[in-house]
Amino acid sequence: STTAASTFTNLSSVDCEASVAVVQPGIWAIANALGALPPQPPAPATLGSLVSLHGVPNHADGTGAEVIGVTDSGELELRLEDASAGDAPLRVSAANATTLPAFPANGVSLACLRAFREAYASYLTDKTTSEVCESVIKPIAECARASLAELLERIGAADPGTGRP
Repeated sequence: STTAASTFTNLSSVDCEASVAVVQPGIWAIANALGALPPQPPAPATLGSLVSLHGVPNHADGTGAEVIGVTDSGELELRLEDASAGDAPLRVSAANATTLPAFPANGVSLACLRAFREAYASYLTDKTTSEVCESVIKPIAECARASLAELLERIGAADPGTGRP
């Protein structure tokens, strides 16, 4: 198993996207070589699921809601994201609601952050966290269609002390 630290320093440089010319360290090679994760089909809506609406009259596509009930006929009872306390639930066919994926709970270790800082030292000078996120982390994640933590997990890079990327 490799460490997250070695991932940033020991791999050859490959352009993932020609338009991103700022920094091309080994993580780009990994993202490019592994390719994007295949899209996963959405899970069926269950009590407590968060969903996105589509094709529901009087509601914009993409409106968010929480499933607060499922009828015997399979219709979903929803509380819209902008609902007030006294608003009646909205009933829709399950075909008009796509379950949103759970928010990932994984992340990277402090060792990974330190290795990232060391590998990008010359680039990070005078940059804010937001600037680094926009110009380095997000393009890597978009290329891999996965978070940086997911990408590091896919290649088995982990901090020996924590087991996390």
